[in-house]
Amino acid sequence: LQGDIQDFPLAWLLQVMKYDSRTAGIGIRTATDMGVIYLQGGDAVHAQVRGGQRGEAALKEMLPWGEGRFTVQPDARARERSIESSIMHFLLTHAVEEDHEAAGIFGAVNE
Repeated sequence: LQGDIQDFPLAWLLQVMKYDSRTAGIGIRTATDMGVIYLQGGDAVHAQVRGGQRGEAALKEMLPWGEGRFTVQPDARARERSIESSIMHFLLTHAVEEDHEAAGIFGAVNE
């Protein structure tokens, strides 16, 4: 499976993979960066971006990428585990953090 992040955002793709309890590797390549996420039973178990960022920090870095291509390799397995939380918990926490950041920006503008 391959596609464009513009058409299938990473958060959406991760939710679909969780719903279907997939074990796979997702490679993402943008014009300036690249990363990989490994899923086991639908949950992210390892993520890494070029330059060495790993785990939840790498996943957090990749989520906002709005352009680029992804490739899903079914049944690919991570050699290590760098993520312990469930993907749904991670995505919800990330969404709340984004909302709080946006509120802070607009709060400063409205003062």
